[in-house]
Amino acid sequence: MVNSLGLELDQLDQLPPAEPVTISSMCTVFAESEVISLLAAGTAKESIVAGLYRSIAKRISTMAGSMTVAGNVTFTGGVAQSKLLKEMLAKELGVEVSVPPNPQLIGALGAAIIARQMV
Repeated sequence: MVNSLGLELDQLDQLPPAEPVTISSMCTVFAESEVISLLAAGTAKESIVAGLYRSIAKRISTMAGSMTVAGNVTFTGGVAQSKLLKEMLAKELGVEVSVPPNPQLIGALGAAIIARQMV
């Protein structure tokens, strides 16, 4: 998506706040087509990024809907470094969302711990 938007990953959270547009595709290929169409129509990049983040947050919220989500939720992975996505996820889930230091390393750390236990 960042390539389609002509941005670098670290620039996404630096965009000014904007009203999110609707991104309806869950498939990244179709969503990228939507992004390209929105850009061609003159839609502001910050509205597109907000729309992408809202789409991701809504998808996560839908998947979490089969569980009881209460209290504090921990958000990990590289995308957890996005403050805007963290805020949108908290809004969609209706709970506080926390991000540990270096969230992009949490999955690898868990895999290393499991591998160590298997030796």
